[in-house]
Amino acid sequence: MVSFIIFAGYGIIKEGSRSVLDVSGIEEKEICDLIMGGEGVKGCHKIRTRGAWEISRSICACLVQSDISLGDVHLVSHKR
Repeated sequence: MVSFIIFAGYGIIKEGSRSVLDVSGIEEKEICDLIMGGEGVKGCHKIRTRGAWEISRSICACLVQSDISLGDVHLVSHKR
Protein backbone atom coordinates (compact mmCIF):
# COMPACT_ATOMS: atom_id res chain seq x y z
CA MET A 1 0.00 0.00 0.00
CA VAL A 2 2.79 2.41 0.90
CA SER A 3 4.62 1.71 -2.36
CA PHE A 4 1.44 2.54 -4.34
CA ILE A 5 1.15 5.89 -2.55
CA ILE A 6 4.80 6.68 -3.26
CA PHE A 7 4.42 5.66 -6.92
CA ALA A 8 1.25 7.74 -7.33
CA GLY A 9 2.88 10.71 -5.59
CA TYR A 10 5.90 10.49 -7.86
CA GLY A 11 3.66 10.63 -10.94
CA ILE A 12 1.78 13.66 -9.63
CA ILE A 13 4.97 15.53 -8.76
CA LYS A 14 6.57 14.67 -12.10
CA GLU A 15 3.63 15.94 -14.15
CA GLY A 16 3.12 19.00 -11.93
CA SER A 17 6.75 20.05 -12.20
CA ARG A 18 6.55 20.15 -16.00
CA SER A 19 4.52 23.37 -15.82
CA VAL A 20 7.17 25.05 -13.65
CA LEU A 21 10.22 23.94 -15.62
CA ASP A 22 11.20 24.79 -19.19
CA VAL A 23 9.16 21.93 -20.63
CA SER A 24 6.81 22.45 -23.53
CA GLY A 25 4.64 20.37 -25.79
CA ILE A 26 5.57 22.67 -28.67
CA GLU A 27 8.88 22.28 -30.47
CA GLU A 28 11.24 25.27 -30.37
CA LYS A 29 11.46 25.32 -34.20
CA GLU A 30 7.66 25.50 -34.45
CA ILE A 31 7.60 28.50 -32.11
CA CYS A 32 10.43 30.20 -34.01
CA ASP A 33 8.68 29.61 -37.36
CA LEU A 34 5.52 31.20 -36.00
CA ILE A 35 7.42 34.22 -34.68
CA MET A 36 9.37 34.63 -37.92
CA GLY A 37 6.04 35.06 -39.72
CA GLY A 38 5.55 38.38 -37.94
CA GLU A 39 5.91 41.62 -39.85
CA GLY A 40 9.45 42.99 -39.60
CA VAL A 41 10.84 40.07 -37.56
CA LYS A 42 14.35 39.13 -38.67
CA GLY A 43 15.25 36.50 -36.07
CA CYS A 44 14.47 34.93 -32.70
CA HIS A 45 16.44 33.06 -30.05
CA LYS A 46 16.50 32.22 -26.31
CA ILE A 47 13.03 30.67 -26.51
CA ARG A 48 11.62 29.63 -23.12
CA THR A 49 8.17 28.22 -22.43
CA ARG A 50 6.15 27.85 -19.26
CA GLY A 51 2.91 26.06 -18.47
CA ALA A 52 0.94 23.12 -19.71
CA TRP A 53 0.20 22.40 -23.39
CA GLU A 54 -3.24 24.07 -23.27
CA ILE A 55 -2.06 27.28 -21.59
CA SER A 56 1.65 27.59 -22.33
CA ARG A 57 3.42 30.92 -22.48
CA SER A 58 6.55 31.59 -24.50
CA ILE A 59 9.26 34.17 -24.00
CA CYS A 60 11.99 34.86 -26.50
CA ALA A 61 14.38 37.48 -27.78
CA CYS A 62 13.52 38.78 -31.24
CA LEU A 63 15.44 40.77 -33.78
CA VAL A 64 13.35 43.28 -35.72
CA GLN A 65 13.96 45.77 -38.51
CA SER A 66 15.56 48.96 -37.24
CA ASP A 67 13.02 51.23 -38.94
CA ILE A 68 10.05 49.88 -36.94
CA SER A 69 8.91 51.93 -33.95
CA LEU A 70 8.77 50.36 -30.48
CA GLY A 71 4.98 50.75 -30.47
CA ASP A 72 4.69 48.80 -33.73
CA VAL A 73 6.99 46.07 -32.40
CA HIS A 74 4.70 45.76 -29.39
CA LEU A 75 1.65 45.42 -31.64
CA VAL A 76 3.36 42.76 -33.77
CA SER A 77 4.33 40.77 -30.65
CA HIS A 78 0.70 40.56 -29.56
CA LYS A 79 -0.57 39.41 -32.97
CA ARG A 80 1.21 36.06 -32.59
